[in-house]
Amino acid sequence: MNDPEFEKRRQQLLVDDMIMILQNIRDLAVYRTIAATVPEDLIRKALSEIQHDEASEIGDPVAYFFQEMNRHMEHRSPLEHSAREH
Repeated sequence: MNDPEFEKRRQQLLVDDMIMILQNIRDLAVYRTIAATVPEDLIRKALSEIQHDEASEIGDPVAYFFQEMNRHMEHRSPLEHSAREH
């Protein structure tokens, strides 16, 4: 089943979770790109690590999240975002 409305809603729920967990709305456009291009299980894994404080040694949850997403996207085009400046 490839329902465009379902996919749009699924992506929005992922974006909502990214905003809630990362507590950052500045990178909303990037979150939307991630939700549309990165497999959901990889997004949820990184968000879970942040929620369970496994990423605390990194320091910045947003930077850690983008690092993880970039790692999975390296074989495609790297994500361009302002998070590197954080």
